Amino acid sequence: MLISSQTPEGCLDPYPVGAFHSSGRIALALIAALIGMVEETAHAQVFSPDGSRLAAVEDLGVLSLYDATSGRVLWTVADPQRAGVNSLAFTSDGSRIAAGGWDRWEADEPGGGRPDAGGHYRGRGFIGAKGGKVQVRGAADGREVRTIARLPRGVVAVNFLGPGGKQIIIVDTDFRVTVHALDTGRVAFAMNDLAAPGRGHVGPGISPAFGADGRRIVLPAEATQAGVRLNVWDLEGHRARRLDLPAPASGPVALTPDGTRLFVGQYHLIAGAASGGRDRAERWLRERDLATGEIVAGPAPMHIQLVLWGLLAISPDGALIVTVGEETTPGEAGTLMVWDSRTGRRLREIRDIHGQPRAVAFLAGRVRVASNSTERDPANGFLKVAPLTIWEFELSR
Repeated sequence: MLISSQTPEGCLDPYPVGAFHSSGRIALALIAALIGMVEETAHAQVFSPDGSRLAAVEDLGVLSLYDATSGRVLWTVADPQRAGVNSLAFTSDGSRIAAGGWDRWEADEPGGGRPDAGGHYRGRGFIGAKGGKVQVRGAADGREVRTIARLPRGVVAVNFLGPGGKQIIIVDTDFRVTVHALDTGRVAFAMNDLAAPGRGHVGPGISPAFGADGRRIVLPAEATQAGVRLNVWDLEGHRARRLDLPAPASGPVALTPDGTRLFVGQYHLIAGAASGGRDRAERWLRERDLATGEIVAGPAPMHIQLVLWGLLAISPDGALIVTVGEETTPGEAGTLMVWDSRTGRRLREIRDIHGQPRAVAFLAGRVRVASNSTERDPANGFLKVAPLTIWEFELSR
C-alpha cells in the first residue's frame, strides 16, 4: 500500500503527511491519503468518540485502525473468511470496536469458488454473502474480545449498549433487533415486532440512526407513495413502531443525541413554471419530533443538495450538523456543509471534496472528516480505493 499526501482537488501535495496546508478557499490539515489496490471501497468508517482514531474497513473483512492525527496504522486484522463489514462502532470510552456484517461466503451452485486473496471470484456458480456476524476487538491492539457468528441474516448496524459497552445491539437485514451480552455472546433480549422475513431490502447503504446512549434506533424502512416509512425501536421500553412521514420526506435520517427529535431529508421538485425555467430538484433538511413525526417549529428548512442516503451527522451536543452535497461527477462529492442546528444558519461550505465523506468527528472548534473514493485501474480494470483521506478544517475560518 502506497502512503501519500494529496489535496482535496486531487493534486500532489508537497507537504509531508500530517502537515498543515492552505489550499485556496479553505485551510485544512490533510493528514493521510492511503492508496491501495482493493476490490471494495472503505464504506464502513467510524471515528473514536474523541476523534483521535479512525476504524475503517478497506477490503473484504480487513479492519484497520489509524491514528487520526498522523495517519499511522496502529493495527490491521483480517477475517479468514473475508466476510464483508457493513457497520462499525466504538464503545463510549473508545476501548473496544464492534464490526458487523456478513458471516461467510457460499456458492449457490456446486463448483462455485470463494474470493481469492485479491477479492476476485473464481470457479463456476454464484457466490453470495450468507448469514451475519459481529466481531468485537480491543481498540488498543485489535485482539478479539468476542465473536457472535452464524446469525440468520446479515448485519446492517451494530452498536454498544449500557455502561462500558457490556451489551451489543445488532440490527439485521430483516429488521430484527437483538441485544447480546458481551461476556457470553448470548441474546439478552430480542425485538422482532417489525421483522419482515425474507424481504431482505435493508442494505448497507441505508444507515440507522442511534441516540447517544444507543437506546433508540431509527432506520428508514421503505419509500411509500405518501412519503417515507421509518422503523423506530425504544430498547429501554422494549417497544417498536413504524413512523410514516408524509411527502416530501425522503431521507437520510439523523437522531438527536437526546433521542427525542429527528433531522430528515426532504425532496422537492420545483416545476419550471415556478422556477422560471427547467424543472429542478431541491433537498431540504427539516427537524421533526420523534414521537409524532410532526415538524418542529423553528428556523427555516436548511436548503442543501443532500445525497439521498448520504452522510448526515449531528455533534454530540446537538449544536452542529454536517451534510454532504450530491455528487456531480464520479468520485467527487459536491459540497460539505456545516449548519447551526438551532438557527439553521450555514456556518461553513467546503467545495470540491476529494472522495465521498464517510465519517465525521467533532473537535474543539474543528471538524475532522474521513473520506474515500474509487477509480478504475486502467492496467487491469479493477476498482481501487483512491484514496482514503483524513482531513480537518476550522469552523471559524
